[in-house]
Amino acid sequence: MRLPNRYGSAYKVSGNRRRPWAARVTTGWTPDGKLQRYLIGYYKTKAEALEALAAYNKNPIGEIRDKTLGDLYSEWSDRYYNKDLSKSTVDSYKAAWRRLSVLENRQVRELRKTDLQDIVEDMIAEGLSRSSLEKVKTLAVLLWDEAMANDIVDRNYGSMIELPKSRKAKKPTFTDFEISLIKR
Repeated sequence: MRLPNRYGSAYKVSGNRRRPWAARVTTGWTPDGKLQRYLIGYYKTKAEALEALAAYNKNPIGEIRDKTLGDLYSEWSDRYYNKDLSKSTVDSYKAAWRRLSVLENRQVRELRKTDLQDIVEDMIAEGLSRSSLEKVKTLAVLLWDEAMANDIVDRNYGSMIELPKSRKAKKPTFTDFEISLIKR
């Protein structure tokens, strides 16, 4: 059975590979007439490749899927920091980004909760405050909201980050002896 025109193709790649089936679509042509193609991915079976092709055609987003976390942050910050935010808020987001920037060269769609949780666990090991942890989580939630709005990811892994329970500060209480001194 043939696929519809402009739908894309699933084909077998030469060589001995674990995932020999590729799925790709034509996105356009260059000014000199050469095809521009977007490779959706490699798959174990032809059925998986056709399934990926169908998913892509249901929601075609092309090159935006390959956006890295650093690209997403720079676009988000250009828009978000221009709002009426205080300098301290912007500084705290920039400090949170310094923590998340470890992942800046990775594609957003490949990142998972464990990648973000590892950063938070490292911060806990360093003894950083709960406020610092919350700021990293907040920035992650905002970035993944942006990625969801652009159809790069389906779920917000930032909201799944688990923070340790907050410790209530122990207030000093008076001893029985101190109470008796006050009563005098």
